[in-house]
Amino acid sequence: RSVTGSANDGHLPILYPHVLMGSAHLRIASHEDYPLRSVGMLHLRNFIIQTEAIPDHATLQLTCSVAAQRVVDKGLEIDLASTAEMDGQRVWQSISTLLKQGRFGAPDAPSPLIDRIPKIESTTTGNEFKAPSDIGKQYAEVSGDYNPIHTTWIAARLFGFRSPIAHGMWTTARSVAVLELATASACRLDVAFKGPVFVGSTVFVQQDGERYDLYCDKNPRPVVCARFCTQDLGSLDE
Repeated sequence: RSVTGSANDGHLPILYPHVLMGSAHLRIASHEDYPLRSVGMLHLRNFIIQTEAIPDHATLQLTCSVAAQRVVDKGLEIDLASTAEMDGQRVWQSISTLLKQGRFGAPDAPSPLIDRIPKIESTTTGNEFKAPSDIGKQYAEVSGDYNPIHTTWIAARLFGFRSPIAHGMWTTARSVAVLELATASACRLDVAFKGPVFVGSTVFVQQDGERYDLYCDKNPRPVVCARFCTQDLGSLDE
């Protein structure tokens, strides 16, 4: 909470179960039987449904598996399905989509979940927040994701970035806090990562009802596209 600014309301932030799943995601992607190398994989999207608020001290049963894969123009997308159960009932679930760039054959049909984040037609602005210069290291200590593009200048520049970049899930969690989204109840959060948020930069919010986009400094293109709702949550079945 101190890293993301999330409310201390007695319930877990909506993205916290994803943090708990981080080690499971890494074990899957780095397992000797997994056919792809995890190095260089890109985090494209997250779709999260929370059916009820999770108390801070709840005991959760967590599961994670590879749910689907599809060939796209830029490579191979892999969907990791995660669930959290409390007292035998599923209270949280997500689909995390990763991309392995390369040539894998003719493209398949795209994920139907991408239609959950339509283009914004009209916007209101006003909210903004700063990505601290050490936020990569701060969030790495919380999440366990020590990918050097988030923590060191040398690695970031080797991968073509001008500076270390903030974790996409930190940027999302910070936006949820800044917008004071009502996550202490049943809700859904869909996120698509479009570009980097550089440490030390300012992030601007453009919002249209359930939809909002995040912009980094003077970049005219959104770096994060998101949708948050508390009704008609739908499902994550593809």
